[in-house]
Amino acid sequence: MRQSLRIAGMILALFLSYNSVKAQVKIGGDPATVDPNAILELESSRKGLLLPRLDRAGYELLVGRNPQAGMVIYIKDPLADTRGVGFYVKTGAAADKTSWTKLAADNGGAGFWKVNGNDEVIDGDWLGTKTAIPLIFKVNGNNTVMQFDGTSGQLTIPYANVPVAGSSVSDVVMIDNNGLIHKKDLSLTSVTSLNSFQGNVTVKVSPKNTFDTAALKATSSPNELDVQLPIMAGGATQEYGFMTIADWKKLQAITSTDGITIGNLITSGALADNGARIERLTGADEGKLVLRLVEASATAPGIVSVGAQTFAGNKSFTGTVSVAEAATFAKTVGITGNTTVGGTLGVTGEATFAEAATFNKTIEVIENAAIAGNTTLGGSLGFNNPVFYSTPKPLTYRLAVLNPNNDNKLEMVEVPAASVKGIGSIRLPRTLPAPDDTVTADGSSGALTLLAGKTGNAFNIATDAPNTLTINIPDASTTASGVVTTGTQTFNGIKTVEDTLNVGGNTTQTSRFNLNSAMSVPFKILNPGNYIMGNDDYIVVTKCDNSAVGADPEPINTVTLPAATDVKGRMYTIRRARRITNEIAQLHIADANGVKIDGQDAIIIYEPNFAVTLVSDGAAWHVISRSVM
Repeated sequence: MRQSLRIAGMILALFLSYNSVKAQVKIGGDPATVDPNAILELESSRKGLLLPRLDRAGYELLVGRNPQAGMVIYIKDPLADTRGVGFYVKTGAAADKTSWTKLAADNGGAGFWKVNGNDEVIDGDWLGTKTAIPLIFKVNGNNTVMQFDGTSGQLTIPYANVPVAGSSVSDVVMIDNNGLIHKKDLSLTSVTSLNSFQGNVTVKVSPKNTFDTAALKATSSPNELDVQLPIMAGGATQEYGFMTIADWKKLQAITSTDGITIGNLITSGALADNGARIERLTGADEGKLVLRLVEASATAPGIVSVGAQTFAGNKSFTGTVSVAEAATFAKTVGITGNTTVGGTLGVTGEATFAEAATFNKTIEVIENAAIAGNTTLGGSLGFNNPVFYSTPKPLTYRLAVLNPNNDNKLEMVEVPAASVKGIGSIRLPRTLPAPDDTVTADGSSGALTLLAGKTGNAFNIATDAPNTLTINIPDASTTASGVVTTGTQTFNGIKTVEDTLNVGGNTTQTSRFNLNSAMSVPFKILNPGNYIMGNDDYIVVTKCDNSAVGADPEPINTVTLPAATDVKGRMYTIRRARRITNEIAQLHIADANGVKIDGQDAIIIYEPNFAVTLVSDGAAWHVISRSVM
């Protein structure tokens, strides 16, 4: 009997909990947790239950078989039942379609329209009919209060149901062109004031420049109305009004193509002009405006013209300044940014400095520069294109040096050419008590040879050969600190990548770790029995080493995981394989410190060919997938 149950359990294995065998079925989610009140539980956050979908032939066959009440189906054929497609439940006892109740139409939204309100209505939902039959609203069973035509949708309200308005009622119903119904109050005063009008009514329009608002007046003439419209006069309380012909002509003039023009330059402006004048024309051009700009001078603000001008006040230029002609600076010139001298001091013509010039940043001289006054360099002085000697090597070099004892003035020093021989020697400090090494240059040529090598287990400088320094940078390996090359290497120690690690050469980087090729992972097939997972394990296949017979207790083998607190982020996949046919045994997966896994003391695999993947969050192990193989 026990063996038969085992065979049946294998057939239902996909629908049973992996941790224990229960008289319940759960699909999706965690099979170990089943609602105690449910014989079947479905759990998913992104999938649904798909019921049988019947066509007409299948539906009529099922109806004739008269199944028990409670069966639920979905009819996909609109001809199968006059009520159309949708969900149907068997509620009656007869073998006909009247015993089947339709739950909701295929586009019925949340089901039947609720009399107490509907909170699941969305944009696009509607209430009405789908055939050319009038939609009628009734009260008390037979009194029609509203009816919509089945073809045109026109609204009809029975005349008898509309009460007569009282003498004080002045509201009327108006329908907007978009169908929106409005209520408007018609003052009885305005209506009764026209009671004396009979027959045709004459309406005239007259402007009133003393009115703030429009008015409708009955004149002394019979059946005549005067629509009095205000003229805009700019009053404090006036919100609207008509425009006079004089004002219209002014507006027409200023909005024409030549309504605003630029006039001649004003060469003798004043401070009050603020750089420009606006002049209003008269006569035939009345209303038109002329804008005249003022030429800047020492006493008036304005624009820079093409003629000679004299400015007052400090002027700062943050961009490049190009001077095409001679420029004379009568005062001190301070340059706080980089200055490029293209000709004589960055000016195409001549530049004369009558007083000292201060340069706080780098001065770049492309050609010759003549400076008449004292020059103080707060930054560096660079030469882009120095010219090499075109004559034989001189006997004496003349060097320009800064004399700190004479206000850092630039002075000349003569150095015999024979005394310039290059580097004399280099001293290499060593760790005490070892003495320092000194490498001397060749006595005749002044040459000192530098070589590159890879000798040693770390960066070092060797002085083995005369007049020679060898800088050794070995390739990194399991025993040496050094350079990471493009070849095959093996390193020792823990290496941490703070940003992105891209393996496989693909330039697309979407994650911290990007693998663009095949990957090899540790895989082991274990001997039957217990096993302790270690640092070198990842995917293992194990077997139980014993099997029960009949009603004997099931033997247990255990795969022990490292303590979750010691291996945060570690992941294992464990699969139970079959050792013998119809074996009866349990494989337990447990934490080394006894910490529960997803609320269980151990994950139990009752049957072969099941696999489980677990990961540690640093506090406990969690099952992230289960599968049948």
